[in-house]
Amino acid sequence: MDSIQHLLYDYLISSNLSETTSKYLNMLALFIGLVIITAIVDFITRKLLLNTFTVFAYRSKSKFDNILVSNKVPRNIAHIIPLIIALKLIPTVFVDFPNFENIIEKGLQVYAIILTLWIVRRLFNSIKDYLKTLPRFKDKPIDSYIQVFMIFAWIIGIFSIFAVITGISFWKFATTLGAASAIII
Repeated sequence: MDSIQHLLYDYLISSNLSETTSKYLNMLALFIGLVIITAIVDFITRKLLLNTFTVFAYRSKSKFDNILVSNKVPRNIAHIIPLIIALKLIPTVFVDFPNFENIIEKGLQVYAIILTLWIVRRLFNSIKDYLKTLPRFKDKPIDSYIQVFMIFAWIIGIFSIFAVITGISFWKFATTLGAASAIII
């Protein structure tokens, strides 16, 4: 891995460029490579997962998997693999720039939380749409229940985002917030 991290760097140093310029150009080249790799993996994963799930959904007798496809659940799930690849390769790309690595890593972690919330929302919408097709749930307030679940999911997601940004553990952040609100009240 070390040879990949400094492949361009060693070439630029041998071409009589300064060390700082070589580090920045090396980081830029690795970052562009990472963006291209994750874009290709995202495209392939999305097409593969979406096509496979669509074929499976239309061959099965259940309506729920068709609703999952129409609510784009597999499409959002397909973004998980490129995200994991990006999170694993960020230390390689920003090996000489730990501050950039920390910022990008936190940004990707926040994106992971938001992606999880999108998947949960789409999944809950699919459940809601499926339950509305069943006769015994037609007169039930399913929308209200889903909204309550989503409010809790968003609260947990926002707490998680603040915990990632501040670097405090989720539970410590939640207990500190609870203690602060008790003092205020």
